[in-house]
Amino acid sequence: MARKVFHIVVAGQDTLIEVKWSRWSNAGEIRVDGKTVKAWGSGMWVPREVEFEVRGEKAMLLRKGLFWENWSLVIGGRKFD
Repeated sequence: MARKVFHIVVAGQDTLIEVKWSRWSNAGEIRVDGKTVKAWGSGMWVPREVEFEVRGEKAMLLRKGLFWENWSLVIGGRKFD
């Protein structure tokens, strides 16, 4: 599985957000500090936007362009690449 990792501070705490997805099936999951908070099944495309929560704050994972590795994370009005 492919993987992208974000190390950020949310609500004053260090937070590890991992995105894992299969290049073959496009199934994937989002983990926050090792716990799965959102997952999606196989399909023709990887989702373009995935909403979830981190420590009570709304977050959104955005896929940029056509390549799977191009993810941005938006949380609390801040954008991380």
